[in-house]
Amino acid sequence: SAIDGKLEECFKSYESHAVEEAENLAEIEEYGNAMNLIQTCIDSIGDETETLTAALERYAELAQGKTSSDAVRKADEFYAQGLYADAFLELETAAGRVEETDELDSAAERLEKRFAADMLTKAEETLAGSRENIDAAQEMLDQAAAIRPLEELNEYREKLEALRPLSLVQAQYKQREGDVYRSASEFEATSGTKYADGWIWGGDGDY
Repeated sequence: SAIDGKLEECFKSYESHAVEEAENLAEIEEYGNAMNLIQTCIDSIGDETETLTAALERYAELAQGKTSSDAVRKADEFYAQGLYADAFLELETAAGRVEETDELDSAAERLEKRFAADMLTKAEETLAGSRENIDAAQEMLDQAAAIRPLEELNEYREKLEALRPLSLVQAQYKQREGDVYRSASEFEATSGTKYADGWIWGGDGDY
């Protein structure tokens, strides 16, 4: 009985000490270490008291929040350095370490929109309004898609493909009557669309 009483006294003292030390760790945002300290105390005592349970849950929640916020911050830093793949990987890795991924999912969605907008801007700059640059612009989009295969990138790639000179052999024509010749300046098709360059069939103005 005396030993049991002394053990209970030691357990309470240990619990108090562990809770106090965990709080000190939490003040410097070492939530993971605080959580581990509480868990060690629980394992050593062999009893999960209300105090220890509440502390464990609290630090676990704080640790997950810090993991998410740190990942978002690091992802932004990677992105700013042009390390786009690392930015997305940082968010994905963090999502595998936490239970609640809402913050990370939102961050990934924002990053995808930012990435798509930036890559489309770069593609336009690479194109520079010249058909001679189509290959280079598409290659840039392909590299971006390898990092994140977004629909916006594919749509713009197809748009660039449509800018290539028309092949008279492979084209499917709406109308083929009349002589075929290459326009030397801007012209307007029967549809009302204006073109700076292209093939015209006779007086129909179709291409």
